[in-house]
Amino acid sequence: MTKHTTPIMLLSGGVALFLLSFVAMLILVIQFSPSQNLPDEGIVVIFGAGIYSSRPSLTLQMRLDRGRELFSSMKKATLYLSGTRSEVAIMKQYLVKHGIPRECILEDPLGKTTAHTIRNLAHRYTATNLILVSQQYHLRRIALLCRKYHLLSTWFVATDHRPIDHHYLLLIREAFALYKAFLWD
Repeated sequence: MTKHTTPIMLLSGGVALFLLSFVAMLILVIQFSPSQNLPDEGIVVIFGAGIYSSRPSLTLQMRLDRGRELFSSMKKATLYLSGTRSEVAIMKQYLVKHGIPRECILEDPLGKTTAHTIRNLAHRYTATNLILVSQQYHLRRIALLCRKYHLLSTWFVATDHRPIDHHYLLLIREAFALYKAFLWD
């Protein structure tokens, strides 16, 4: 073995280890099962997901519609909207337009990321039932962050399966986001 083969072997081993861990992250994202048997009361958390001018993106609209369904089916519920200031304003406008009373909506305009939202919830609602709404691929990271910040009364609800452009790219992005959640968030 020469001097030059050792760095190449180390680099090859590092790449192989990363690829294996990346496949594991993808499997974790894909295999996550949403919660069953939701509580009759609690806070329904809807994560922001981008807006187009003055309306929600398709991804965000799917989250808002699922949140409305949950709100209507529960005995006592509050909706918690999280995202940037403009996202939260458009989310609230959409929900009010679709029949949700303003007094049943809590706003978190400081939830710019999933981790920010979970930390904000952990500061205020540790003993409250939290029903967290997002797309299937996003739920694993939400669950990881809830455990990390000791939010244990949590349920995870996936939106409907409507076609979303670039679904596979979103899965890959989410696998990378899991690394970030493990290491930094």
